[in-house]
Amino acid sequence: MSWSEEGQLKSLAAYPVDAVDTTGAGDVFHGAYALAIGGGVGVANAMSFASAAAALKCTRPGGRAGIPTIDDCVEFMRTNE
Repeated sequence: MSWSEEGQLKSLAAYPVDAVDTTGAGDVFHGAYALAIGGGVGVANAMSFASAAAALKCTRPGGRAGIPTIDDCVEFMRTNE
């Protein structure tokens, strides 16, 4: 994933997962990003958090039912550095 920050193009690799259901992954990404930015997290870390949330969502069936918790995302990030 890529974004522009202070005039520079930045990028991070997405978390690789075995997808089961991608329904809602984009919504989960955007919601997690907004949560992180609203919580004062920097853009790069917010992008990583949002990517982890979307990746985890894809490993679970169902749109709403597959949404991970914040703790799920943090643990996923720790174990997938």
